[in-house]
Amino acid sequence: PGSCEFHSQRTESKHAEQTPTTDPVHSSFRIDGRSGADSIRLERYTRDNISGIDPLIMAPVQTADPDRQKVERTDIGVGLNFAATGAMSGWRFAIEYIVPIQQDLDGPQLETDSRLILGVQRSL
Repeated sequence: PGSCEFHSQRTESKHAEQTPTTDPVHSSFRIDGRSGADSIRLERYTRDNISGIDPLIMAPVQTADPDRQKVERTDIGVGLNFAATGAMSGWRFAIEYIVPIQQDLDGPQLETDSRLILGVQRSL
């Protein structure tokens, strides 16, 4: 059976406001008696400019400009995970590949090309 889940998280700090929002879709399957699941995730990430100036970082460079820190990015990710059987029973292995489909960066910031997440989990 498949399921659809929505999760939203908002994080604030005194320097900048960041808002990641994730909308994952999961389904499960069995291959040769092994349990597994796949997922597709759409994630929206925003960060506002920094308010104020840190006197320790007042160099006359673009990266120290608090008005050039804003980020808006939308990523899509696909993942697989499997539960091991037999001698490896209790172990789960996962992989997820995430790429941006839209990026808007203020100032001289590094773009995100892609992310690869590997996971290993053991149940006791």
